[in-house]
Amino acid sequence: MSVGNIGVVANLGYPRIGEHCQWKEALERFWAGHISQAELHRTMKAIRLQHIDKQAAAGVGIIPVGDFSLYDHVLDHSVAFGLVPERYAPLQDDELQLYYAMARGTDGITACESAPWFHTNYHYVVPEWSEGFPPRLNRNHWLELIQEAPAAIRSKLRPVIIGPYSFAKLVKGYPSSQFEPVLRSFIPVYIELLAQLSAAGIEWVQFDEPSLSQTSHPEDCKLLQEVYESLRSHSAGIKLMLQTYFGAVPLLARLFRLPVDGIGLDFVHDGGAHRKAISELGFPKDKLLGAGIVDGSNVWRTDLSAAWSALQGLLQSVPADRLILQPSCSLIHVPVTVKNEHKLPYLARLSFAFADEKLDELAILSRGLREGRRSIALELSDCSVTLQALAASPSRSLFMHGRSAASHQAVIGSLSYNSHKEEQSSQMTTQTFGRLSHAEVGDLLEHNEMLEWLGKQLDGYLFTTSGWTQRKGSDCVKQPIIFGDIMHVMREVSSGVSDAPASAPEITRSLLRGALTGPLAMLHSTFVRTDLSCHMVALQFARAIHSLVNQLDKARTNLSDESMSRDRAFNKYGNWEIYLHWGDEACKHNPSVRKESKLSHIKPHRSGIHDGVTAI
Repeated sequence: MSVGNIGVVANLGYPRIGEHCQWKEALERFWAGHISQAELHRTMKAIRLQHIDKQAAAGVGIIPVGDFSLYDHVLDHSVAFGLVPERYAPLQDDELQLYYAMARGTDGITACESAPWFHTNYHYVVPEWSEGFPPRLNRNHWLELIQEAPAAIRSKLRPVIIGPYSFAKLVKGYPSSQFEPVLRSFIPVYIELLAQLSAAGIEWVQFDEPSLSQTSHPEDCKLLQEVYESLRSHSAGIKLMLQTYFGAVPLLARLFRLPVDGIGLDFVHDGGAHRKAISELGFPKDKLLGAGIVDGSNVWRTDLSAAWSALQGLLQSVPADRLILQPSCSLIHVPVTVKNEHKLPYLARLSFAFADEKLDELAILSRGLREGRRSIALELSDCSVTLQALAASPSRSLFMHGRSAASHQAVIGSLSYNSHKEEQSSQMTTQTFGRLSHAEVGDLLEHNEMLEWLGKQLDGYLFTTSGWTQRKGSDCVKQPIIFGDIMHVMREVSSGVSDAPASAPEITRSLLRGALTGPLAMLHSTFVRTDLSCHMVALQFARAIHSLVNQLDKARTNLSDESMSRDRAFNKYGNWEIYLHWGDEACKHNPSVRKESKLSHIKPHRSGIHDGVTAI
């Protein structure tokens, strides 16, 4: 990208699974032995190049390379940097077999752990540190991917690499006191990587540092300064873009002093902190600003008028030719496109923006910067009308309109919530339950089908037809969307948890009849509405679950499965106490903790469990 262009759009990542889940299908066919390694690689290459072409056609001037993966982009880094645990040594002659063994395990060899990627529903393969095996550059797949692209488009491609600070934070297997030496051990690897990219004529490299949104210690900022000074002194002329996301970056003034050529910031989930800091401190004149102005982690349409106003505010401190438009984070966390959602109610369909639509929104704002506001007046007006209709919809604000749960029949367009969900939601049939083993029952509690079953019992949800996102490996889910107020409408409970067959094992019948996802876990498993606070939505979930459990009161156990995790949603330590406070308030509405409930308890799990238990 050359400085001097106005309205340049950069993308930070594109959904690798494909519009029709072609990626998932190819993986599972390979694992089942139906296609060869060569055919898998051919299929994946075709999907990769199609995604690059698609982004270029959408007006993206800076297209990421490295976001696509054969399983997980963090695992790609582990393999590239030589972080292959010794237990995989017998597989070193077959690179692809070793790769998938680390991800999924193989005969007699356990897989690496997986964990949620910050506050998202995506799970990455956790890198493992092995003492005595220093990192080394085994493979530069970023350069390989650029070289496979057509020559005419290579100038738009930018390698996207997890920055050394964040990658060292992701690695497990060393004591926290050893963080600095572990981080420093990666510097030679990154220097060699930059040298290879520079020799190939690459102009810009992007280092993703999402962990900076959690860093508030001055000593970490000092270490970060030293690391990037080392990279700068060996960058061989490559320009460095430091990209942050998932909220506000503390100590932003220190970030501005880093020896990099550009800084990307999240202007959606920062609570206004970044705009305020730039207004007060100014922005470095020697750097580009990547403005994450479109929400990359949620499915709602951008308020283009508000985004345009935010850009005008930034232009008071940043010249237009040094401002890059981008999503707030990688678009891997949202579905590919709304265009296939023909069964969604009309207003809902107009109100959503998946990955392709978000790129279209950035293209509109880009045209406005280049040609003036008048050139996008129609799009701004159209967006405002849609958002006003959404805000005024009775089906979205049931409590505001005084609608009771007993009489509620929420209508959107020509379809009611109830009929629409009955038409779309997958059925958790009694035959399914009968096939479950004891171990599989626990897994079901977090499965997409459980969420869809619960969504059928509660009004306020919408389910897409093709809105798949990648959760872990080839495991893709259709995350429910919270469209309106969450309410439980008393109706006959549909086939599912309440009617497990008599032939099912006793433990299966007991768990399925009484185990429900708790209000906080439900909140984190959805695309949440943005016009209400998460606090208010959690309380709505709690009240709705209370009503549902009263309907299921004959169950022997009311187990509330509560994922209170530092790794998801409110993952920043500064917000943890606030999260637990209103989480506690939500749980008090949950009948699982009421004295009259039978054998009731809350099951917190995943990371942060000790803090969760203390709060409980």
